[in-house]
This record gives sequence, structure tokens and C-alpha cells, in this order.
Amino acid sequence: MNKNKHLYRMSLALITICFYLFMFCETGSLYATGNGMSEKASDSLEIERLTGRLRIYLGERRLDEARLTIDSIMAVAINANMQQKVGDSYYNYALVERTACNRDGFTGNLKKAIDVYKKEKAWWPAARAKTLIAQHYVSERNYTAALHAFSESLEMRKVAGDSLGMANNLINLGNICYIDGRMAEATDYFYRAMRITDNLENKPLKATVLKNISNVYMRQRQYNIALDYLQQALDIHRASGLDTEKSDVLMNMGIVYYKLDSLETAKGFLEQSLEIKLDLQTDLPDLINIYNNLGVIAQELGDNDTAIQYYTSNLEVARLINDRQAEAFALNNLGSRKMAIGDTASLSLLNESLEISRSLGLRKLVLTNYDNLQQYHSRFGNFEQAYALSIKYRLLNDSIFNEESAAKILELQTQYNTEMKEKENELLRNQSSIQQLRIIMLSVSAGAIALIAVLFIILFGLKSKSLRQTRLLIRKEKELNDIEREKNQQEYQHLQAVLFAEEQINRLQKEQIQQKNKKLSTSALHIINKNELLNNIRNVAQGITGINNQNVAQEVTGINNQSTTAPAEQLIQMIDANINLDEQWDQFKAHFESVHTDFFKRLTERFPNLTHNELKLAAYLRMNLSSKEIAQMLNISIESATTKRYRLRKKLGLKKEENLVAFLGGF
Repeated sequence: MNKNKHLYRMSLALITICFYLFMFCETGSLYATGNGMSEKASDSLEIERLTGRLRIYLGERRLDEARLTIDSIMAVAINANMQQKVGDSYYNYALVERTACNRDGFTGNLKKAIDVYKKEKAWWPAARAKTLIAQHYVSERNYTAALHAFSESLEMRKVAGDSLGMANNLINLGNICYIDGRMAEATDYFYRAMRITDNLENKPLKATVLKNISNVYMRQRQYNIALDYLQQALDIHRASGLDTEKSDVLMNMGIVYYKLDSLETAKGFLEQSLEIKLDLQTDLPDLINIYNNLGVIAQELGDNDTAIQYYTSNLEVARLINDRQAEAFALNNLGSRKMAIGDTASLSLLNESLEISRSLGLRKLVLTNYDNLQQYHSRFGNFEQAYALSIKYRLLNDSIFNEESAAKILELQTQYNTEMKEKENELLRNQSSIQQLRIIMLSVSAGAIALIAVLFIILFGLKSKSLRQTRLLIRKEKELNDIEREKNQQEYQHLQAVLFAEEQINRLQKEQIQQKNKKLSTSALHIINKNELLNNIRNVAQGITGINNQNVAQEVTGINNQSTTAPAEQLIQMIDANINLDEQWDQFKAHFESVHTDFFKRLTERFPNLTHNELKLAAYLRMNLSSKEIAQMLNISIESATTKRYRLRKKLGLKKEENLVAFLGGF
């Protein structure tokens, strides 16, 4: 059987032992308190008489009569203005409702009792009622609410000065944190409780705390430290003769030795614990744990028959007390042992364990059952079922592994805090030697006080002088800082004014450039549109001339060919005369240079062999005009414009990958 499975079972046993043994350190009982000399003697006697009757009714579970009796006590208390007795009545109502399994009535009456106790500043009974509420939350596994209620009870006990109650509350808080996996907080609560038990010299309660601390170290796999605490608890119980407590410690020591692989030693401690439990005929849940652990050890020692006997006893006790979880574990263990000897009855045991573990949500036990059933079917040749179970095993195992990895990281984070608490406890154990050292130090200190006093007087004079000088320096430094601050402020204001002026200048310059760019673009567009229009008209005129030259319609119209051609040729001449490229260029150049200052100067300085037309082309390219637009500006064809661009690239010495327009943009 997998050893991790054994560790898991034993951890469950530890949790059960530490929690259910100490969680209910304070149980509810009938409660009646005095209210001092202000109460009437007859009323007090009547309440005591009725309280005695109430105890009888509760003992005999005559709940209706018990409620009527509490009603009578409440009436007397209200009539006599005994408010604390009113609180006691609510408390006793709660006990009756708990006996009747009325959870709402139980908690509701306790809360009413607490409200009355708080108004009367009766902190001890208020804390006692709050503890009962916390225990109720624990029974419902509402650990968050229980933690809050126990904390409130602890604060009330501090006010009441109830040290024993504080220790019990701290133990309960530690147990809740332990169950919730918050090891650092659990350790802190337990150590605080142990300091109180040391002050009270309450040995049995200290043994309880020692056992709880050992559980924390056991969970963190620090087994030697856990054994040290358990041995201290065992010594206390042996001296006090508390067999039940001694049996629990012996069982825990057996579990620790098992985890240290000392199987024979572990077996001896567990057998001692079992012997005490059987003699007392109590604590049946603990018998389940002992039988289970002895079965595991017998199994690992190779004694299969003894393991089957222990697991059978385990199953009988689990069914006797109707512990379904323990029953599921016992069925699995017994089934696996019977399977080992080839007993086919193991199949029904394993299937029953699987069904219970699924219904209870015991995922690790479900995983173990999958593994055992897979082995069973493989052994008896049911390979299809074995394969299906192996798939289920793998999927569930991966899921559990991921969850345990996250939990392991959390445990490692808290281990350091636990070690620090151990060091603190070690210092507390050496408190007596520290006290002696303190006395010696006080004696030495007394002899040095006189010398220190003299030195103090001398140093005081020097210090006073130094303080005066320091104050003077601080005042001067403050004045210099004020001057420097004022100067920095003035410089800052001046800088802000300069920056504002620069921003305004830049804004105006940008506006001027934008206007010039707009004017330049408008000028270029106007020239392009004009030349395009004139060229279109010229083409039309040339078309008319071509038709006349072919003597079309000469005979029909009777008009002389020369007379028709003359006006068209005159129109062409007029268009050519109006496409004055130099005049257009001068106009464009004036606008261009106002925007792109020194463009031509820088370009000709670097490339002095550029012609007039090439400079024009460069300017048009700087304007990012297309080849078509450049052709219209220069009154040439698009092919000619493309050729001119190619020649300009050669003169500028540009490579193929270099962009001509981008290059000219640099000027």
C-alpha cells in the first residue's frame, strides 16, 4: 500500500484527536449567578429553588416542563429587576433548545443572554455564552464564524481577568487554524496558551498545549521536535494519572515513530494506547485510529493476517458508531489485504469503499480505490476494466497533485515562522536563568549608576552648549534656505515667462509658415490648372487645323482652306504666347523661397553643375508634385518629365535604393 496513503490517514487521526479532545473544553451547564445584596432574599431563594427543579427536568429530558420553569425564573428576575438573572434565564433557554436540537433557538437565546450580560458588564458569563456559540459553529464546520466568536470570547475573558478561560480560548483558536492549514497562526495561539498555563501552573492543560504544538511540527515533518513535546506531555500525564490523556499521547508518539520508519517502536506505543482504551471502554473514535495504524504497521512488517484482524476490528467499530469515513478507509484497507491473498471477496469490499468515498468527497481515498481495483482486475484478467480504472486514476491523481503542490508552497512559507516561535519558546523555558542574570546585572548596574550620574552632569553641560550652537546654526541655515527658495522662485517665474514668449513666437512662426505653404500650394495649383486648360485648348485647335489640312468638307462649305486654318493657327500662337514658363517660374520661385529659405543656395553649393531647368525640377520635387503635375508646370510630356527625374538622380549621385524626393527634403 502506498505510504502517502498511510500518512494521510494518520494525519486525519491527529486532527480528530487534537480537535475533538480540546475544542469543547467548556461545555454548557445550568447557570445561576448572584446579583449582590440589592436582590431580595426571598426572590433569590425562589430562583435557587426553581433552578434546582430545572436541573431535574433537564436531566430527565422533560423539556416542556423545563421551559415553564425557566419562564417562572424569568418572571421573578424581571419583577425584582435582577438583570443578570434574566441573562441566566436566556442562557438556560439555550441549553434546553440545544437538547431539543433546535439550532436557531440555541444560538438566538445565547445572543440574547450575551446582550444582557454586556449591559451588566458581566464579562465572564458573556464569554462563556460566546464560547458555546463558537463551539456550535465548529460543529457546523463554519470555521470562519467560529474563529470570530472565539476571538470575541477571548477579549471578554481578558476584561474579566479569566486566565484559565483565556488559555482554553487560545487552544480552540489554535485548533481551528490548524484544521484550516494556517500553521503559523495556530502555533502563535498555542504558545500564548502555554505561557498562561505556566503562570497558572496548570500541568494538565499545559500537556494539552504541548500535544497540540507537536501536531503542528508533525504536520511540517519536524518529527524529532514533535517527539520532544509529546514526551513532555506524557511525563505530565503519567504524574497526574490521567489514563485517557496518556493514551492519546502514546498514540501520537506511535504515529511519529511510524513516520520515522521505526515500525517496532511505533507498534509498541500504539499497543500501549490500545490497552488503555480497551480498559476504559471509551473513546471509540480513537479505537478506530489505533486499529487502523496497527493494521498499517502489521502490513508493512509483512504480517498480512494480523493486518486483516486489525482492519476487521477497525471496520466493526466504525460501523458501530456509524462513522462513514472511517468505514470507507477500513473497507479499502481490508479489501487490499484480502486481494493480496487472492480472496475474491476483496472486490465487493473495494467497491463499497469506492461508493462511500465518492459520496463523502474523499478524493484521495477514491484514488486509492481506483488503484486497488485496477490491480484486482489486472490480476484476474479483466484488462478492459483495469484500463478504464487506470485512466480514472491518472486524471484524478493529476488533479490532486496540482492541489497538493499549491498547499506545499504554503506550508514552506509558514515553516520559517514556526521555527521562530520555537526559538521564542526556548527563551521562555530558560526564563528562570534569565531572571538570575537580570539580578546580577541590576547589582552591577547599581554600582555604575553613580559614575553615570557624574558623567551625565558633565555631558549635560556640554550638550546644552552644543544645543545652543546647533539652534543658532539651524536658524542661520533656515534663513539661507528661505533666501535660496525665494531666488529659485524668481528664477522659476522668469523661466516660465521666457518659455511662454518662446511658445508665442513659435506659434506665430508656424502660422506664417502655414500661410506661406498654403499660398505656395495655391500658386502651384493655379499654374498647373492654367497650363492644363491652355494645353487642352491648344490640342483642340491643333485638331481643327489637322482636319482642314485634309480638305474635309471643302466642296460642301465652299470655304477657303486657308481662311479656316488661319484662326486656329492664330489661337495656337496665342496659347503658346500665354504659356510663359519663365514668368510662371519667377512667380512660383518667389513663393517657394519664402517657405523654403536657402533651398537653392544649399543645393547649388553642393551640386554647382545643376542647370536652371534642373533647379526648377528639384523645387517641384521638393513640393512633392507628381510627374504629371511637373510636366504641366514645365509644359512637357510626362515621359520627358520622367527622363528629367532620371537625369537629376544621376547628377545628384543617388543610389537605386535612395528616394529622390526624400533626399531633396533634406535641403
